[in-house]
Amino acid sequence: MKILSIVCLVGIFFNQRENEENNPVLVKAIFYLHINDARKISKGNLTIEVIKSEKLLAHNTFEIDKVDRNVTDYQTELTIDMRGIEKKDCLGYLVKIQQDFKKSGIQKFDARVELYLSNGYIISAAKENIELKKRE
Repeated sequence: MKILSIVCLVGIFFNQRENEENNPVLVKAIFYLHINDARKISKGNLTIEVIKSEKLLAHNTFEIDKVDRNVTDYQTELTIDMRGIEKKDCLGYLVKIQQDFKKSGIQKFDARVELYLSNGYIISAAKENIELKKRE
């Protein structure tokens, strides 16, 4: 079963300190996942892509193996696909999430992506109660 959703998580600039670096660049990206109902999830994969202006900024695929009802929070570092991505090129990014589970996938979840810049700034976007729809 392939389920696809393009989740619009608009990057919000969290740290408002004066810019100490002329051109801060993206150095790290992390995806956080909270599963709201883990009772029926089987083994499967999630693929995350961070996209801006049709360019892939970061991505990763990670496995979820028969979720324990007590473990509903996950995080994974994303691979940065382009080096030298400046802060201005990170604002307003989109996150594409695809799941591939053998039986039943994640029905509802919360997601957050944080982009870390070389000057210590963090650009963060989050969305709650995401429902992925089956794609024919």
